[in-house]
Amino acid sequence: MQLIKIGSTDQSVMIRFLDSTDGTPETGVVAATTGLTVTYHVTGHAAVVLNAGSTPAINDLALLTTAHTDAGILHVADGWYRFDLPDNAVHAGVNCTVTATADGMVGFGTVLQLVAFDPQSTTNLGLSSIPSASSAGVGGLPILGTNATGMSFDGQVKITATSAGSGALHIVNNSATGHGVYSETAATDSAHAGQYNTGGVGQMNMGSNIGQENNGGIAGSYGQYNYSGTGQFNEGNYTYGQRNEGVISAVYIESSTGPSLDIQNNIAEQPTLRVQHKTTAGDAVQFLSASGNGLQVTGGKAGAGVNVTAGLTGIGVNITGGSTSGDGVKIATTDGDGLSIAALGVGQYDVSIATMSPATESYAAHEAAATPIELLYMIWSFLQEKGVVTTTVTTNKLDGSTSAMTFTLDSATDPTTITRAT
Repeated sequence: MQLIKIGSTDQSVMIRFLDSTDGTPETGVVAATTGLTVTYHVTGHAAVVLNAGSTPAINDLALLTTAHTDAGILHVADGWYRFDLPDNAVHAGVNCTVTATADGMVGFGTVLQLVAFDPQSTTNLGLSSIPSASSAGVGGLPILGTNATGMSFDGQVKITATSAGSGALHIVNNSATGHGVYSETAATDSAHAGQYNTGGVGQMNMGSNIGQENNGGIAGSYGQYNYSGTGQFNEGNYTYGQRNEGVISAVYIESSTGPSLDIQNNIAEQPTLRVQHKTTAGDAVQFLSASGNGLQVTGGKAGAGVNVTAGLTGIGVNITGGSTSGDGVKIATTDGDGLSIAALGVGQYDVSIATMSPATESYAAHEAAATPIELLYMIWSFLQEKGVVTTTVTTNKLDGSTSAMTFTLDSATDPTTITRAT
């Protein structure tokens, strides 16, 4: 659908012709083509048929750069044609439907939505309530910091809310890549913060994109500095409350008393902390410690201390031992298993490495899918415990007498194949 302002003049549309037999583009349509007809129908008005005998009559344009000529037609490429509409096609109404036909061809037209604004206007869409001057120019729409008449502030700007529950400053960001608030400190100034909050909640972000993005100009400067109370409260809608990007560290947290980072999650089935690394190399999270634990995790009352799910092809946990004598993995237990592995899907099984408890003896039924434990018992039984009577081979269970499986030989004297029977 193409948008055209009602009352516009000299409007052209694109129509297409394909061969009705094999569907290949028709590139030779001209005004004299047999059966060539173009019809436009404005909502609420009678349809108008244009052909070689109509007024205006369909005519051939000399070049694609030729000035608009009512009912003019010329091939552009791949069966697409420029067609110049008479002004009556867009003078009134809501929609205008354009169709095309020719002998031995299938024509494709278009639908024009007739609107009250000008889609081709680069300043105000032809609307009288919007300035016609270019944005940031004299008389144009303001763009903060770049206007010809100036909209920058050298001093402080203070905004005070006058009613409970309202925001002193309410910024709505509908841009896919822009920022609701962007704070910038001079690149040479390492003693000040892009934003400084003291007391209460310094900032509360509730956004479906990024509540705040901080960029530290140089090492030693801060994207945001919070002191006293809650420095910032972030609530993201499946994305980010805050995104930080720094020269040295994206986020640097230091505390003299209490935890450096305290995160509480009150939303069921949503992660408390999500770290996403978008480059092809490097670590999403790196823990360094001088003498204590790099990372200490205590599970909840019923939850796991650490629950890791691998990606489609990635590794869930990749552990490398110390460079000299450190262990890659060290497992200590008090009363439970040091490591418990549970299979997913059909045929679950447990392997307790610390206790090495025996697996329950089990054999898969004939032609049924087997678990890894069943396969191990079936292999052991066939290799160690079996008897042969004529063409029947019987394997036994661990007790040496109970039948586990039976097989059939193709010959009692000179067998060449063996198949499972039960």
